[in-house]
Amino acid sequence: MGDQKPHFPLFKTEYDHLCEDLGGPADLGRSGLDNDLRSACGAYPLRRILPVLIEFKPDDVDARRHWPWAALALALFVSAQKERTKNADEPTPKDLEALLLEIARSARALNSRLNHLQNLSERVKDRTAPYRRAHLAWFDTFISQAVAGVPSNDVTKEPNELVLLMDARLDFVKKLAMLEGAANQASKRVDRSLLNRERDQEILGLSNFVFRCGEIWESLTGRKPSANKVSRVEGPEDPDFVVFVRNLAMVGPAPVPTRRQVEKSLP
Repeated sequence: MGDQKPHFPLFKTEYDHLCEDLGGPADLGRSGLDNDLRSACGAYPLRRILPVLIEFKPDDVDARRHWPWAALALALFVSAQKERTKNADEPTPKDLEALLLEIARSARALNSRLNHLQNLSERVKDRTAPYRRAHLAWFDTFISQAVAGVPSNDVTKEPNELVLLMDARLDFVKKLAMLEGAANQASKRVDRSLLNRERDQEILGLSNFVFRCGEIWESLTGRKPSANKVSRVEGPEDPDFVVFVRNLAMVGPAPVPTRRQVEKSLP
């Protein structure tokens, strides 16, 4: 074989086999989504989606070709639910009041500690520790440089620069005092009527999910998506399309919409 490296065939996914065997997903008039479809099929394999599709279209081939689209619709719906959890820590009015008061206390405490450090460095020389005041002054200047926006690994000894540091430090402690006052005032102006949240009955991303399900449904069955019971006399109370949407939602960790919610989400 000489210097030739052995060739190992790439691992083929279910989606790859679908493309080879059936020519790819059903044509829903969308393009450029191959990577998204492949990823969604990896998250929701055929064995999980096919039973939902084949209930309404017993044609195994046609149902398989709609699997990638159903998997993508579900993956995007689940992703929308995860987005909601990122904002689950919205503060209550009481939480906001506590936050503002904490800002005020923190500003006051920082102001107090900076002043204490400065006062320690300016005390009368300690005869029991000749270098104590100089060391404390070094720390005070070191901190002041950071306050002035010019942090350094060492401290300056230039008189002009020390004056500028003192001015910057004085300005900073004044701002801390103003910040404390503003935060205290703000805590008294929290408007609960603007912050109280009503219980959200809407399912995030449902409209898009129902829309995508509608495209799949019409391509798969040849029927318009509807929340009205027009095609089934016996069987489940919900119309076929609503059952389809609900069954697909059940496959993933996503909320299952009611018939009314599906109806409101239809264009």
